[in-house]
Amino acid sequence: DGYTLWGGYWANGYYASCRNSYLPAAECCDQIPVPIFRMLGSDPIYQYDADPGASDAQPVITLEPVYTGYQNLPAGGGVPSWIDWFFEHNFTDPVMAMGYAQVGQENSFGWEWMKDGLTYQYAKVAELARAGKLAVKTLGDTGRWFRQRFPVTPASSVVALDDWQGHNRSSIWSMNRFGRLNLVRDADRSLAIRDWQIFSDDYAEPFLDAVCAEHACTYDALPLLDGMRWGAARMRFILDGKPLQGGFSGVSSPDPETLSAVWTCDCGARVTLTCSGTRFAVESTLPGLAVAFTYQPAAPEGANTEILLADARTLSYIHTNGPERAAYTLQLENARFEALSDGFRIVPSGCEFAFEARVTR
Repeated sequence: DGYTLWGGYWANGYYASCRNSYLPAAECCDQIPVPIFRMLGSDPIYQYDADPGASDAQPVITLEPVYTGYQNLPAGGGVPSWIDWFFEHNFTDPVMAMGYAQVGQENSFGWEWMKDGLTYQYAKVAELARAGKLAVKTLGDTGRWFRQRFPVTPASSVVALDDWQGHNRSSIWSMNRFGRLNLVRDADRSLAIRDWQIFSDDYAEPFLDAVCAEHACTYDALPLLDGMRWGAARMRFILDGKPLQGGFSGVSSPDPETLSAVWTCDCGARVTLTCSGTRFAVESTLPGLAVAFTYQPAAPEGANTEILLADARTLSYIHTNGPERAAYTLQLENARFEALSDGFRIVPSGCEFAFEARVTR
């Protein structure tokens, strides 16, 4: 989610749509039957919104062995403590269908730059493989394993409930062939949705039938919420006008297509958050729980998405990328939208409510 690739399948593997190589196909008949795997293994908490205002390019916090620091802190694929933390969460926390990471270096930095990190990673991989916690395969064998096991893109997740920086942050990435959603615990210990994108077979890549005449092109998904490009946008859970503070106390997968997370509030109350397909459901015992959706869609990088309040239960979106234009909605069940100066408030009518995303064209 840096440079000019935005909103795609965040980790693991997927079958691309025939009309958009960057996004998974929703149906088997619309997919290219060759799996694509995202390299190389991104920090699930800090990579997404790492220094969005950087002048040249977004900083990298990945498994690449040449990287050894972020904001003057040791992090990345050349740091043993970060490598241990990454492998623990990428392969031992709930991953649903699969957890995947590529060990290696994408650029020709040379052996002196990468040898320490790569040697440590190989030893770590061997240790985990001997313990039966992962399998080591070539990319070709991984693709064949994927095709034999999954007829369509499976749901998967990346879960990091503890913060290697010690700043109280957590991150849960839920992905399926219909979209992705990122739940976070921010540094103030509040619960929020940081990113929510949906995928559509009708949304073609911008240069499927056209030539890119510029020096760069952008590939993206259909954003419902973009915490990177929309001015640190959030859907933040609030109670009595204050952020809902607490922490994630459990993450599970009740079925192959569903990810469920439990948030335990400081007051002891629990909120269950469930992602399945294009639906996100909330269940709690907290009367008065609401969600504040704040954003700055007019920021230069996010100006290609318009959001309108169609009615009390529906937000209407129009997103453009080059010649491509898509219309889609976010609809509420048992809740209503109220307009704010910088976004919207979601006000439930009870203790259970849900969001449903739908592509209309």
